[in-house]
Amino acid sequence: HNAGLDTLTPVLVFPPNIMAKPMALVIAGDQINVFSPQERLIASAKSGGESKKTDLDLNGQTIISLAKKDNKIILGLSDLSLKELDLTKGSITALAFPNKNLQSLASLALYNNNLYVLDSKAGQIWKYPPGEKGFNEPKAWLKTTNPSLLATTILGIDGSIYAISPQGIVQKFDQGRPSAFTAFHSPAPVNVSKFWTKTA
Repeated sequence: HNAGLDTLTPVLVFPPNIMAKPMALVIAGDQINVFSPQERLIASAKSGGESKKTDLDLNGQTIISLAKKDNKIILGLSDLSLKELDLTKGSITALAFPNKNLQSLASLALYNNNLYVLDSKAGQIWKYPPGEKGFNEPKAWLKTTNPSLLATTILGIDGSIYAISPQGIVQKFDQGRPSAFTAFHSPAPVNVSKFWTKTA
């Protein structure tokens, strides 16, 4: 028993409806932001303070995935479009995002200013180079489509690309092709919701 635990004070206070099923926690400066896709809102708070809720104007769409870029968040929406949320200004802007070959937005990841999209339904990972108002036409990053990506929901990048299923199965790819990957944990984790690499 640790007596100190009896006197803990909450550092941040968020509404229960948001914390029940948060999609992501994003730290920007001294502020923590909690995304709730079901509620289509974001709750933000600084240490020791109450949270402030902001309704996201997403035209009825749901957040499927997101990626952080400095003090901005790229939101992947259910209509396969992208919007950018400026956490400093609280503004939302639609991004240029060619998606004619895209079937799903399972996960987003930024690496060297390029946006990588896990299209699990198509068994493909798309590489989007940056453009003036968003992103330019993508290229298929995988040399051949990979049906096993259908079960994956998370993308991680550190030079290699990792596609992870909620059951903790990790697939590694180098230069567009499958690469050997040694399990990093035994037993394998279950209900995986986030994956970090050394550089991302």
